[in-house]
Amino acid sequence: MGTYAYKNEDRNESSVIFAKDAQEKHRKVRYYCPNIDCPAELYICSLDGEKEAYFSANSSIKHIDGCWGASKNSKIKLNEYTEELFEFEDALTNLMKPVSTSKKDSERQEGKTHGTGDSKLKPLRTIHQIYEMCKLNHIKDTYNGTLIGYMLLDNRSEYLYSKGIYGFKIVECTRQKPNFYNNEKKELFLGAPKDIHKFKLILQFENLTLFTKLKNSYYSNRDATVIVAGNWSYSKERKAFLTKINSAKQFKILK
Repeated sequence: MGTYAYKNEDRNESSVIFAKDAQEKHRKVRYYCPNIDCPAELYICSLDGEKEAYFSANSSIKHIDGCWGASKNSKIKLNEYTEELFEFEDALTNLMKPVSTSKKDSERQEGKTHGTGDSKLKPLRTIHQIYEMCKLNHIKDTYNGTLIGYMLLDNRSEYLYSKGIYGFKIVECTRQKPNFYNNEKKELFLGAPKDIHKFKLILQFENLTLFTKLKNSYYSNRDATVIVAGNWSYSKERKAFLTKINSAKQFKILK
């Protein structure tokens, strides 16, 4: 369900409205999808219902196909996850752990990751789960105390990164052109945000098998958007932000 919308088509931040703050006077007012590329007109729903208030698209002016602002396109239901158990840096640290080749080690690692003592209590874990949570919420909102915009760098939040990308972040990006990889150095070259390429990104691999797998997968979908979870730092020599890729869990192609 849509948690926020905009009062005007420009989607400037002064016009944002949150569903949780909506009142009766907002009931029949037209609002706009958070995705600036989507023309969908939204209206507040369930103001006096059992569910929390939310924004839904008008049946005549719907969301574009695959719009991230449409909750129906989300593969997760946030109410199935326990927000209080989520720690962003811990989640990314787990994503960055090299995949174990030992079944016993893998089972031991799984137990550490999922051992909450109650199968009904679970935090967001995968890069896609965390990404979708961030896209469903406004960048100035928080999730268990962490600002959405500080977890995900995308077209909405890039202005928060005036000094660059440092530390644990998920970055929404696309490939650099014309070449986006170096086989000898085992590196992939991306740009972020996806539509602006304000930042040059270099993904560095030590594992040749992992590098080849992700490179080939992305080559087959090279015009797609990807999300990368990493612990980022800046290289003055290369004038780019770098992260190590230790696991396929850090990298996802959005289709």
